[in-house]
Amino acid sequence: MVVSISASRISDCARAGVATATAIIIDATATDRTATLRPRMRPNIAFPPDSRAVADPSAGPCSQDGSDSPPGRQRRPGRAALAVTVAALGGLVLAGCGPDRPPGTVGFVEGFAGAVVADEPRAVVIARDILSSGGTAADAAVAMALTLTVTLPSSAGLGGGGVCLLLDRDADDEPRLAVLDFLPDDRAGLPGPDGAAAVPALPRGLFALHARAGALRWETLVAPAENLARFGFPASRALAAEVQALGGAPPDMWLGTGPMVYEGQRLQALDLARALGQVRVGPGEFHVGSVAREIIDAAAVQGAEVSQEILRDWRPTWVEPVISDSGSHLDAAAPVPDSAARFARDWATAEADADDDGLSLAPLPDLAESLRTRGATGFAVADSYGGAVACGLTLNHPFGTGRPLNGLGFPLAPMPDARSPDIALLMRYNDVTGVFLGALAAAGGGAGQAALEAGVPAFKDDVGTGAAVQSVSAGGLGRALVNLIRCAGGLPRDPESCSVAVDPRGAGLGMRVGQQ
Repeated sequence: MVVSISASRISDCARAGVATATAIIIDATATDRTATLRPRMRPNIAFPPDSRAVADPSAGPCSQDGSDSPPGRQRRPGRAALAVTVAALGGLVLAGCGPDRPPGTVGFVEGFAGAVVADEPRAVVIARDILSSGGTAADAAVAMALTLTVTLPSSAGLGGGGVCLLLDRDADDEPRLAVLDFLPDDRAGLPGPDGAAAVPALPRGLFALHARAGALRWETLVAPAENLARFGFPASRALAAEVQALGGAPPDMWLGTGPMVYEGQRLQALDLARALGQVRVGPGEFHVGSVAREIIDAAAVQGAEVSQEILRDWRPTWVEPVISDSGSHLDAAAPVPDSAARFARDWATAEADADDDGLSLAPLPDLAESLRTRGATGFAVADSYGGAVACGLTLNHPFGTGRPLNGLGFPLAPMPDARSPDIALLMRYNDVTGVFLGALAAAGGGAGQAALEAGVPAFKDDVGTGAAVQSVSAGGLGRALVNLIRCAGGLPRDPESCSVAVDPRGAGLGMRVGQQ
């Protein structure tokens, strides 16, 4: 069943309030030889001043309600309460009463804040700060996705979209687990010289995710990406590897740079910063406001047609996940796009098909085919409340159409075709207790196969996350990368059981946030 988002969920205003590289995993809970990462404000991350006075956490003692929430924090109120009063954010207190910082500021959470993993490290650092501020997994996912439009524009962009698998333990009148489809697969207008472009879906899609499961202010989640684009950032190894594998980036992606990008090179994207500033005001501008007119005019200069009516009427949709029984737990997979649906079917039968010699899998794509299936990235995040999000973002092709819109700094996505990258998402949870047990996100060529290779050992054979992702076969430079979170004891009741793993063939980052 497909359910469109109602007008109350999507408003036009922001609501108040490749060369193989070494992957990095930081265990922020370690106390011996591994350095502890205490959440703290990064100098180039600006949170709006009004987000620093969300609530008075000193009012009232900590709740001891006997729930399975982490010890020492108040149980988070339902979504309706958050919509009624900003003071309800006082329920975000985690470890102990009356922390030094109010909700909405980095360092507010004094204990375990969650786990996050992605293909690009800076996006993970941004998500860490959001979780440290008391944000939900949906908040962190929104901030991560927007950051990726800046730090990994080969695979994510405002002109693209994606799909997210959401586990919301505090769902009021809605299903606890749902899939948000905001893929860039709706034609924006008549084909131009380079074919038809897709409707820019990312801003409105992320706003829908935030409307359903977010807690922090929308502008707080957009500001980090906007600041990175405006003031500049050093290129990560992940971005440099992508650009070099593709033979260079499109012209005018960054201010004063050539087609090649090198690790540590400082990049700046002022036009993209301006576009993100409009997203911060509200994603409606991309569909009915001044930015919509700019998109239409800039696309026309490139020979593409974008229909004002199609742009205005486009909405993301919530769809039901594909559920399979796995003993005492349930596994949920996204039914879109087609590659995710194929993975969902394969996952349901994977245990029956496995034998002592492992799964019988299709051959890997060759290098030439792999290079054409870039243009997507995946990530997963879980919060200490037991909520989780796994997303796959895509531009359908590397850098989308390859031509940034004049004055806006991002390319549109072409319509998907046989060369478009695959996405595979999975979430494991217990439907009786509602606890989160794990999430997997894979994006790129052969994503479904890579997800099976990592997911079966991790979830069905009880192999550690690190060993599970190590089992993914090597492949071409466009081969899908896998990101994995597993909490064997479940969240929120057993944060110590959580571990993260990033694909060793990439240059991503996995992190447990906070010290338990």
